[in-house]
Formats: sequence, C-alpha cells, structure tokens
Amino acid sequence: MKKNKIAEIIPAIKIPYSQSQVYTYSIPSSLEGMIKVGRLVEIPFRRREIKGVVKKINSSDQKKSVQNLNIKLKAILGLDGSEVVLSKTQIELAEFIAEYYHTPLSLVVKTILPPITKNAPRKKIEFSFPKEVSASLKKHRVPNSKIKKLAPKIFKNQKSLLLHSLTAARHQIYLELIKNTVSKNRQTILLLPDFFDLQQFAGFYIKKLGEKNVAVLCSEATNAQFYQEWQKINTGKAKLIIGSRMAIFAPVKKLGLIIMDDEHNSNYKQWDQNPRYHAREIALKLTELANSKIVLSSPNPTIESIYKIKFKISLSQKEKMPKIVDMRQERQKRNFSIFSDALKDSLIEQINRKKQIILFVPRLGFHTFTLCQDCGYIAECRQCRSALTSRQDGSLICYRCNLPTKMLAKCPACQGARIKSFGIGTQKVKEEIKNIFTSAKHQIKICCLDSETIKNKKSQYKTYGDFIDGKIDILIGAQMVLKNWNLDNLGLIGIVNMESLLRSSDFRSQEKSFQILKQTSLQSQNNAEIIIQAYRPQNKVLQAVLSRDLNKFYQQELVGRKISFGLNYPPFSQIIKLIYQNKNARLSEQNAKKMYWALKRKAAEINAGQFEIMEPFPAFSYQVRGRFRWHIIIKSISKNIYLRDKLLEAVDKYWIIDVDPENLS
Repeated sequence: MKKNKIAEIIPAIKIPYSQSQVYTYSIPSSLEGMIKVGRLVEIPFRRREIKGVVKKINSSDQKKSVQNLNIKLKAILGLDGSEVVLSKTQIELAEFIAEYYHTPLSLVVKTILPPITKNAPRKKIEFSFPKEVSASLKKHRVPNSKIKKLAPKIFKNQKSLLLHSLTAARHQIYLELIKNTVSKNRQTILLLPDFFDLQQFAGFYIKKLGEKNVAVLCSEATNAQFYQEWQKINTGKAKLIIGSRMAIFAPVKKLGLIIMDDEHNSNYKQWDQNPRYHAREIALKLTELANSKIVLSSPNPTIESIYKIKFKISLSQKEKMPKIVDMRQERQKRNFSIFSDALKDSLIEQINRKKQIILFVPRLGFHTFTLCQDCGYIAECRQCRSALTSRQDGSLICYRCNLPTKMLAKCPACQGARIKSFGIGTQKVKEEIKNIFTSAKHQIKICCLDSETIKNKKSQYKTYGDFIDGKIDILIGAQMVLKNWNLDNLGLIGIVNMESLLRSSDFRSQEKSFQILKQTSLQSQNNAEIIIQAYRPQNKVLQAVLSRDLNKFYQQELVGRKISFGLNYPPFSQIIKLIYQNKNARLSEQNAKKMYWALKRKAAEINAGQFEIMEPFPAFSYQVRGRFRWHIIIKSISKNIYLRDKLLEAVDKYWIIDVDPENLS
C-alpha cells in the first residue's frame, strides 16, 4: 500500500512562543505534486480550519520515523485558492525574525502574508505632491555625468554602504542605482519612513520608470490595492518596490538592491504590536540571504549604523548656518516674551513676504508646569507623578497618562494661593503669534500639528497637504512638523525652546536631539531662515550642528555609551525592554517587582555576567487605554541567542518583549 508523504507546516495564526510553531501533516494523494515549499494551504488546527505555510516536505526516512512513533497525522485539506507562495528566502527571513525578536514564528508568517482578497481595487493609490519634489530635484540637481560615474563605483567591492546625503538630490543617485539594478534583471526595494515621503517621491519614480515597473506597499492602501501590488511583485513584473517598513516583506524573486532612505527615522521600528521588528535589521539580514546589496542613506545616520557599516560615502552640499539666539541676553534686554526680537522680526518679515513658517515646539499644551510660588510645589499627576501641563482654559492634564485635572485654586501642600504656570507649549506659542498679528492686514492661518489637536492620520495628512498647498501660513508643532518639505515658499523655521529637546534622560537623547537639529537646518537649502532660541548655546549638540564636525560628535557619543559601571549601551550591548500593563496600578507595580527578582535569579543560574537587569520603573506613557504600564530593561552582551532565550523563559505571557527598543521610557 502506497504511503502518503508528509509536510511540516507553519500555521498562519498567533501561537504562544512557548508552544510548537511547526506541525506535521500528511499530504493526500490527490494533492501530491501540488504541495510545494512556501505554498499556502488549508489545514485543520484545534477544531478550526486555518491557513498555513509549507515549511518542508519530509524525506522518506523522516516519514518512517513518524510512522514508527505510531502518530496519526491529520491531512492537509487543500490549497487555499490563491497564488500566494512564500520563497525559501522569505521563510528563512521569518525564522530569523522569530528568533532575533523572540516572537512566535506563526505570527511572523501571518505578518509576512498579504491580505488575500478576490475583490479588485476600486481606485489606484493616489500620490498628490509631485510638483514640489520636481522643483526641489531640479534645484539641487547633481550633474548627470557625476552620477553616472559615481553609481557603478558606489559599492566598489562592498555589500553595504552608508550614504551621507543632505538634499532631495539623493533621489537622483537612487534612480541611477535602481536603473543599474534593473539592467541586471534584478529588483530593488526602496524603503521610505512614512506615507508623507511616499506621497512626495513615489510619483517621481513612477514617472521615471513607468507605472507597470513600480509597485507600492504601505499600510494606507486598502486590502485590494495591497494585494494587487503584492501580486505585481510576486510575478516579477515590478522592478522597483517602494514603500514603508512593511515593504521589506515584499515577495521579490531576484533581489539586487535595498535602499533605506532616512535610515535614522524611528518610524522604521514597529513599536505598537508584535513582531516588534526594525526594518534596518531585517533589511541587513535579507541582503545576506539574497546575496544582494544595501544602501543606508541619511543626513544624520544612527550611531548603530555608523558603528556597523564601515564603507561610507558623503555627498555634501552647502548649508546656510542657523542663527542662534541666546535667550539670556534677551532677558537682560527686558524682553520676557517667548519670542526673541530676532525671531519676532523674522516672523513679521516672512509673513509680509507671503512666505510660510514652521515653529518647532517640543512640548504640548499652554504651559509645561504649574508651580506654587510660596513653597515651590509643582503640580503632579496623582497617578504617575509627572508634572502636569496647563491648557489655555487653566485646567491641567498629564500627557504621560492622559489624565485631566481641575484648575488649582490653592496649593495642596501649603494651601497658598500664589499658583502660576510656566514653560512653553504649542498652544502658548499659537496665542503669542495671534498677539503679534492683530492688525486687519494680517489675515493669517495658523495651525497646530500635534497629538492633542490631530487625532488620526487622515487629519494629519490633510494638514500636511494644506501646508504644501499654501493654505496654512504658520505651522506649529512638535515631531510631526519635522519633514522633508522641499518647499521653495518656506521662509522660516524657528525652534522656540531648544533646551526642551535635551531634558530626556534616555541614552539616545543627545543623538535624537542632534538629528532633529540637523533635520531642521537642512531646510536652509530651500533658502529658509533657521532661528534657534537657546539658554545654553554652548551645549555640545548645538555646537556639533554649527561646526558640521559630525565625526567628532559621533565619536563623543560612542565614548558616552561606554559607562564605568555595569554593561555599556548599544552598539556595545543589546537592549531588551519588558512591558507590563494592568488595569490595577498596584498590581502592575507588584508584578513588575516580582518579575525583576525572577529575572535576577534566572540570570544568576545561567551566566550573570552576560546580562544586566535594571529595576522596574513606571513607563513615560504610564496609563494607556486604562492600563498602568511598567518597564524592566535588560542589557545583554551575549552573542548566544539560546542563552538569551533561557533568560527570557522567566518572562510569562502577560509581558511584552521589545528587542532593540527606540527608547527606554
């Protein structure tokens, strides 16, 4: 009697990490010859019928060993009916992600698979900002002769390259590299940090390479749009795959090149759900598996990339130096406004010239803290003890756990009545601007772009579009306003309170502050004036931007990551952040402390010198959706994944494990 073959299959659902991720099924004779590695099939699984990916078709010897164990196998029910097949490289990549990020393989496979639908998309993905990009590329054009000489030699004999490039002209370099890759019948993945950049640059590549040769993958696409683009890649028709971080999972057949634009951007890190991967790490691994090449490009690369990537090319362009205003001198002149005379004069001048303005304010709200002038008490959140921020109506709010508090009539500590709010928030800046432009001739439109006023991506992108279309005169905000605007009509960027950038105690705070200042200063290439207000202009971050001595700054940062006690910080170690959340604040704290001691005992059992476990602390976003959050930070110098996983065995299923987090808070 003929025996059926058997297959190892990864179920495409979330299975706990501690449980088996691969299951064995028999292949019915009716499906023999149709079941292949990577094929999506229907399988019975725990009283359900689900999809799974064929990982391996076992040899006759392996089949006999299963039979000898007298195990009765369930049979594959059939093919899933789609054309979806994961390549060997994609399966190997999924296994790497599962191992490196301590995430169930089944969940990783589910993430890689496209949303399968039989519906045709109702419309194409729209890209609405090509004119400004064309003007910027033309303005900052690198001579074609220089590009054609540079592109073939750009890698030399290297697999990876760090491209230090400052303007939109870098896309000319990308285009030449992509054309060079296409000429070799290979595909390219171009990663952009978010949908804003996609809207600006996707149209440029579609125009240059032809719509049939370009596929776009992003979360803003509908399921039908995404699946159509996925099939375009899977058939090999698309020569360029352009998209956000998820595009790294594209089903490329002949990968020749990966380009990661603005590689320093934190949007490349998946932080809100598993698998919590970073697209840069996945791209580097994919380059290795596919025997392809990679370009990491940024005007201000991450410390990790500077340390890892040895081969670097710098394409420097002229930058106009930002103007630094010492706010201590403003106070000596009896100017107690939040705006220096220089910034105020420039605001008026740019508005009179019909130019647009961006004001970067690192803090939300009206004032950033409220103080009793009698005893020095600072109003705190009753849950997380963070300083409360005042709103324009006088009420207080904690932006850490989003808890509102009524206006303070008297000090809870000394019962004094001299309560006053200080500091500068986005709403305060908006009110101050209104006071400057009070005359009828100044009919200006002011908009705040921050998490308090912008509640979803739709309204965020509408604000971006309105600013690009010239419908907004002054845009005020925190991180959301720092974009590659490429606008000739941008007249001024002002940083109102630079010290707010440096207040974080996170080990990456200096690096992040430098990236923000550098990102801001690059807008001067569009002839925008840059004014930075600071109380301590001598700080090393600002001086590094002014001196343009990037190497000195990076070397200082690397030295700073090495500490005199305990284990060093990345890139000399790996950080693992454990996150616990519970609706009961007391239980959340208690369970965090129990886990800390469980980890300490486990580390002592295996190899205490390889790991440093920091005491638990409340998260910066202490309360999220009614749950109180606590963190435990693990620093590891272990090169042995097995040893690291032995330590993480102590972590139960109620904890979130975030490998290589963007921050510790």
